[in-house]
Amino acid sequence: MHEITDALLATQRALLDVVTPELRAVVVGIDNNKIEFYIRFYYDGKVSAELIDVWSSAIAEASAGLDPFYGLDEGIERLDFPNKIPVPEGGRFAYSRMEKRQSLRQSRGSRGAT
Repeated sequence: MHEITDALLATQRALLDVVTPELRAVVVGIDNNKIEFYIRFYYDGKVSAELIDVWSSAIAEASAGLDPFYGLDEGIERLDFPNKIPVPEGGRFAYSRMEKRQSLRQSRGSRGAT
């Protein structure tokens, strides 16, 4: 339990100033069997190479804040809304964009137009 808390805190510190509207979620996990830190950034739509570099730097910063014996399973993946964000067993959201409210607002707006 302690390791996942450390992973969440390290990731949330690394996310300061790198969260953009395109970023849907950041999922982290610790696999003690593999001695591995899992982190995935999921984004929506097209993004620039510069933004991918910023997120890659955030991954490096987050992993640097953990035990150096842990391996790293990292990724930055396009996963457009409304596709479900995959969370591995024991994984947690370090960041999750509010999406339900956005979809409700859109559906309410379309009902009023008819």
